[in-house]
Amino acid sequence: MLKEAVEVRRRIVEQYRDARHALSVAQAIDGALVVSSAANAVSALPPVEVGERNIIGLKTAKISSSFRIPEPQNRGYGIIGTSYHIDYAAELYAALLETSIRAAEIEAMMRKLLDEIEKARRRVSALEFVVLPGLRDAESFIRMRLEELEREDKFRLKRIKQRAESAAAESPA
Repeated sequence: MLKEAVEVRRRIVEQYRDARHALSVAQAIDGALVVSSAANAVSALPPVEVGERNIIGLKTAKISSSFRIPEPQNRGYGIIGTSYHIDYAAELYAALLETSIRAAEIEAMMRKLLDEIEKARRRVSALEFVVLPGLRDAESFIRMRLEELEREDKFRLKRIKQRAESAAAESPA
């Protein structure tokens, strides 16, 4: 998962750099007003669904989108009043959006997993440094007490045996 997160992060950086460059070219060729007008014409937000995914017993966010890069005629602005440079920049930003949605899912998943790993590490530390020493102390106390009881039983049995022998010696046979 970490490799995928690093790869998605790298793709975001590359795609953002390329999209920003394409936007700069579009603004230089068509003008900032035309580019801004085309950007404002797109009013539809990309559909994003958030659900849950179960990974090794841990519920994490599942973020997905049915968003796909629309055809130039379906982008919300007129294709006659804009140039290829605006269309190209729009395609690059749409691809960046898809990658960003995937990155959000991966990062949310990793954050949740890292939180759970940290909790598990704290539990292991508590077991290692608090519970186990307490159990070892209890074990040594129980061993010592059992040895003491065993010695008492041996001593008691010897006394009973001595009394039985002395009683047998005193009684007329």
